[in-house]
Amino acid sequence: MSAGWSQRTAPIADNTPAQLKEYMRDLKSGLSFNVDVTYFFVEKVGVGLKYNLHRSKAEIGSYTSSALLKDDIHIHYIGPYLCARLYGAQQKNSLLLGMGMGYTHYKDEGFYKNITVTIIGKTLAFSYDIGYDIQIAKNFMLGLQLSLTGGALSRYTLTKDGKTETVKLSDDEYEGLGRLDLSVGLRFIK
Repeated sequence: MSAGWSQRTAPIADNTPAQLKEYMRDLKSGLSFNVDVTYFFVEKVGVGLKYNLHRSKAEIGSYTSSALLKDDIHIHYIGPYLCARLYGAQQKNSLLLGMGMGYTHYKDEGFYKNITVTIIGKTLAFSYDIGYDIQIAKNFMLGLQLSLTGGALSRYTLTKDGKTETVKLSDDEYEGLGRLDLSVGLRFIK
């Protein structure tokens, strides 16, 4: 298990109004939480399952103002992966390299001018990890991990004022879900 900082990598559109660019930057930065389970069938190679949650939120205005703009974004990733493990001297430290492909679920619960808006999308995504573990006890490692997850929404469902519609995006409008995660965690080894 690990947790840390997460940054979405898609650029902010050039035509975004200046007053919203800082808001969009706030939405791209957030927290990540990861859970990985890996079975090593030989010392250096294993397979596993990875779950990752990216969470970010931002707000402009106040609840007493009709200009309130608020977003709360959750991006869930789950999928199988292949992992390589390279031990250091005396097998107390290890370098881990992983890659996988899985399902990503995107949900944005927003609020704008007294209207609740929910956007939900799903897509296929890829995940790449590089981590370094340091043994701190017999069965526990302290790890630092850098992860890159990529994917993009080509369509989503939009619920606004109780009405739901499916929105299909053109190629130049895809919502980029790619992100870079830097996390610290604890790994149990058996």
